[in-house]
Formats: sequence, C-alpha cells, structure tokens
Amino acid sequence: MENVADSVEIDIPNYLERLGAIARQPLSVVDGYRLELKRFADILGVRMCPECPRCNNFLYGCQDMFGCNMRPLGGILGGVASLGGGTEHQAQGAPHLHCEVHVVCVYQYCTLEEIAQKIRDQLLNVEDLVRYNEHLHKTDILDDEAQQLPSARGGGL
Repeated sequence: MENVADSVEIDIPNYLERLGAIARQPLSVVDGYRLELKRFADILGVRMCPECPRCNNFLYGCQDMFGCNMRPLGGILGGVASLGGGTEHQAQGAPHLHCEVHVVCVYQYCTLEEIAQKIRDQLLNVEDLVRYNEHLHKTDILDDEAQQLPSARGGGL
C-alpha cells in the first residue's frame, strides 16, 4: 500500500474557474500573495510580519536594534542581509514578485589581504566557498538538447 505522505494529489481549477474566483473575490488573490511573500521571507531567514514595512513605526518591529531583519541562523541560502523587490500585476491582476536577495558573505567586510591571511590560517577554505557559490548560482536546463545551437546539433543556421 502506498504511503499517504509519499503522494499528494491537488485538483487545480481550470482557467475559467480561476478567472471566476478572482472576479468574485479579488482581495483573496492579494491576501494569498501576501501570505506567499511571508513564506518566502521565512524560507530565506528574514523576519517579516504582516505589517511590514509599516511595523517599524512601532516599538517592536521586525528589525533588531541595528536595523537588520536577518534571523540569527539565516535561511536556506545562509544569512540574508537584505531582500528587496517590486510587485507586478499580470493580465487578470494576479501579482508576482521580482526581487534581489543579498546573501551575507564570510569575507564581505575584509580586505583582500585579510581574506588571504584567513585562507593561509585555514579559517577559510577556497574549495568550500567555490562549491557553495556554484550551488547558489546553479541553473539546470530542463531540455539540454533544445538549448543547443542548430550548428551544435548537426544542423545549419
């Protein structure tokens, strides 16, 4: 018997049903978007409340006493010093985000001489830094053959 935790089936409404739901409850789209932004911040290890950024007008906002929203243990990418983005609205008004995430580097406040000394003292391992950055910036092509130029596939331009 298949384990229930191993499979999840979600019935997604078709386009016209989704369009009708948006027309009946347009605020639900915005509320869902705000919830997803909060989840995104949580995954990245950034403190963010439902009132962000207005909450910083009060005594207990999301920032610490130094004005930082980064959680002490960071998130899936490590420490995130800042996160900023802009919301765009698509054809039916569905919002989506374009953003930049600034990941903290172990050497970001050091001079090149200090970094070299840390490598010599074996406080920094170059291979580990390279492996982390390769992982962080990795992009996988779903269909490698489709991405090849015609000349590389044996065809002409």
